[in-house]
Order: sequence, then C-alpha cells, then structure tokens
Amino acid sequence: MSTPHTLSLLLAYAACGLLHELSHLTAASWLSHDENASAIGLLLGALRSSLGRVSIVAQDLTCWEQGAIRHSGWIGSVVLAVMVHLIAPSGVRAPRMAAAVTALEAITTDLLGFTPVHSLHDHKAS
Repeated sequence: MSTPHTLSLLLAYAACGLLHELSHLTAASWLSHDENASAIGLLLGALRSSLGRVSIVAQDLTCWEQGAIRHSGWIGSVVLAVMVHLIAPSGVRAPRMAAAVTALEAITTDLLGFTPVHSLHDHKAS
C-alpha cells in the first residue's frame, strides 16, 4: 500500500466517521426541537464526536428517541456506503473501503449493540 493511498484512505475514513457522527447529532437535534442548534454547532459536535468515534447526547430522552438516534448512525452509514459505491469511479478504492468499514462498524455498534472496549482505561499500573 503506497503512502498516497494510505493517506487518502485515512482521510476518507475520517470523513465517513464525521458524517456518521453527524447523522446521530442531526437526529438528536431534530428530536429535541432545539431552536439554538445551528449547522456550525452540529458540525463542531460531529468533529468532536468523530475523534472519539462516539456521540454523547446529554438530555432526557424517551426510549424511542434513544433508539432513533442510535439507529440513525448505521442507517446513515449504510446509505453513505451505497452512494459512495455507486458514485466513486471504479479505480478509486479508498473512499469505497472507508465507507464500507464505517458502515460495518456502525452496524456492529449501533444496530447490534456491541460496545467498543477501550483497554487503555482499564489497565492499572503494576
């Protein structure tokens, strides 16, 4: 794998992650009917969330609303993967790979409910 390909793959993966988190935050904004939610605020929240690959919505939500926000992520990622597959030229692999990996991660976490394990926080000094 060449350096330009690796860089384009990483950039495409970061962009797909940003769009994934933005789908969660957009759904949360719509459900909360927050009149103060701006496009810039959503974008900054998605950027912050994509760095940790997790969205935290701090408000009281019904079970239905929580489910809608959670499912918006995998649905958005699958739609993105299909769109990228249909639109990207056949020789361009990085966006397709990044969108597919993001969709698989989203299905695993948002649909199936698997939680990523961050072992760095669990280690104790010996």
